Order: sequence, then C-alpha cells, then structure tokens
Amino acid sequence: MMAENERFLLRVHYRKEGRLRFLGHLDVMRALERAVRRAGLPFCVTQGFSPRMRCAFSAALPLGAASASEYLDLTLGSYVPPDEALARLAAALPADLAPIRAAYVDPRSPALGAWLDRASWLLTLATDATADEVSAAVAQYEKDRIILGYKTIVDWDRTQQESVTALIEVGVTPQRGEGFDRVAQRIYQYDEVESLYLMSGGAYDMTVTISGRTLKEVAQFVGEKLAPIEGVTGTATHFILKKYKEKHLIFPVQEVQEERFVFE
Repeated sequence: MMAENERFLLRVHYRKEGRLRFLGHLDVMRALERAVRRAGLPFCVTQGFSPRMRCAFSAALPLGAASASEYLDLTLGSYVPPDEALARLAAALPADLAPIRAAYVDPRSPALGAWLDRASWLLTLATDATADEVSAAVAQYEKDRIILGYKTIVDWDRTQQESVTALIEVGVTPQRGEGFDRVAQRIYQYDEVESLYLMSGGAYDMTVTISGRTLKEVAQFVGEKLAPIEGVTGTATHFILKKYKEKHLIFPVQEVQEERFVFE
C-alpha cells in the first residue's frame, strides 16, 4: 500500500458542445463526478461530515455557450496511466461532453483558476454587419449612455483583502414635486454605494448595496451618512455572509484542505 499522503493530480481537458451547451454549470459538475465514479477511477474525497469528491473545475460558462477547452482537476489516490483514465472517462461520458486529453500535473502547482488566466471567444452574431460596423455601434451605445460601463466581479474570499457587503433597506418620505429622486441623489453620491433601487411593496422604499472593509465601517456609513439624510425614515441592514451567484456568474466552492483517500 502506498504512503497515505501520496496523491496524483490528473488534469482533464474536455469539451462542452451540441445540446449539452444548454446544461448549467452545476449539472456539468454532477455529470462529470458521476462519470468519474462510473469509470472506476480511484478518486480522493474530503474529510468532514459531508465528504465529496476532491476535484476542481474551470470557471462556469454562460448558459448556451459551447466550449472546446474546459478543464477538470481530479485528485487520485493511486496512479492510473493518463491514456487509460482518458479512455475510461470517454466511455462514461456523452460525445458532447467528451474528454480530449488527460495528463498529470504537480499537486503543488497553481490551482486551476490561477492557471487559466485568459480565454478566447468566438461570437456568432445574428447580423450581416461587419466587425467595424459592430464596433462603431457599440461605441455609439457607450456615447449615448445605453451601455453604461463594464464591471469586473471579484471573489474577495479568494484574496487577502477583507471586504464586507451589505444590503440596506431604506424607508423614505417622498419629496413634493420630486418624489424619491432627490433622496436617491443624496444617497448614490457616496462612493460606498454600489447600487440603489426603488422597490415596490414591503415596509421599505429603497434598497442600497454598499461595501466596506469591516462591519464597523459599514455601520458607521449607515449611522453617520445614510440615516441622517432628510427624508430617510428608517433603515434595516443585512450583511451578506456568502455569495453563490452574481450577474450570472457562479462563485466556486472553497476547497477543504483536509482529506482522506478512497481506493477503488
């Protein structure tokens, strides 16, 4: 029997095409995990009350997007030749989700998310316009403020920087002749405010999303800047404990460091 701490990291390159491009990311993950089990590969599992297969996936694709270069990192408890592992997986997966190649990488190498630092996209547009015409149209949309901007979504839990996000319900008394707009302008002028919406129904009229470095910083913003605004009648703060999905992007599950091995 091998040393208990010995492990092998198999990196599998697969495609997602055809009808299966409409399969959601979580469904793809479950399909691949089932294929690993059907293939009889000696995968490792995490420790704890709810052990799961020790594997990592490349970032989620938009629903309906096909890809010729998706990746899966699978931790194995014993060595299986890459060609044999590839053949076993191919036999357990449909053609539209077929593995292309497999190879072992150093378990100490950067995580899959860090290794994949770029992507190339091919867009097929339902128009006969040329690339220059499309670029000109986008530029005009930006000029006309139809396209307001482009925002990067960061998973702060995977960085060394502390960040706190809160959703704040705000009660507002409408101003004569201006409704809610004047109060909204006073709220969104602050840099801490990420978004502001006028809501229907419920006990509150607006929802504000703000971010800060600490809970205290958010509390100070509410107490010193938001609550004293004329027309604001009350606030209720809800701190976000964990993000699962935002702007159609799924946040990857944090890997558990402790593990045990299963030999099949």
